Amino acid sequence: MSKETRKILVVLLIAVFAIGSTGCASLKKKFIRKKTEEKKPRYYQVRKYDIKPSMELYEKHYIYWINWHRDMSQKLGENAKRDRLNIQQLVGNLCDMRKILDDEEAARLDPHIKNLRGVEKTVNTQHLDTGDAARVQNILDRELRIVKREFSPSKMKGHIRDDWEKVSLTAEEAKND
Repeated sequence: MSKETRKILVVLLIAVFAIGSTGCASLKKKFIRKKTEEKKPRYYQVRKYDIKPSMELYEKHYIYWINWHRDMSQKLGENAKRDRLNIQQLVGNLCDMRKILDDEEAARLDPHIKNLRGVEKTVNTQHLDTGDAARVQNILDRELRIVKREFSPSKMKGHIRDDWEKVSLTAEEAKND
């Protein structure tokens, strides 16, 4: 063998030895899941919130109700999941408004909640076709006008409950809450 061939052979032998000795350890490291430190659980001290029915709370739910109602009216029939979410939030905020009002005004709000629960059943059970969507839209428009006219925050100023304990839920509402 010539001197140049020996040099090439030695270089190749050193290269093979270097590659063989390192192996694929760095490549293997990339695919092995690294152990993570176990996080200590956090404990939060439970605080009692002293929130009482107030006009501000009523106005907040009233505004939420109007926004969900507007979204429901504008996008009715476009997306069934969105319709279900909108009607659920709409009825939920109306029920929250009911809980804040005194018994007399809450009783006046009950028929409107019942009408919208009927709409909720329609929206939840089936995909709305053109006829159902028109009927639901008419009910929504009628309820919007009535509730805005009769239960606006300016008209409900003297009808806010003093405390939550006095809230009496109907059997249907207790089942849904």
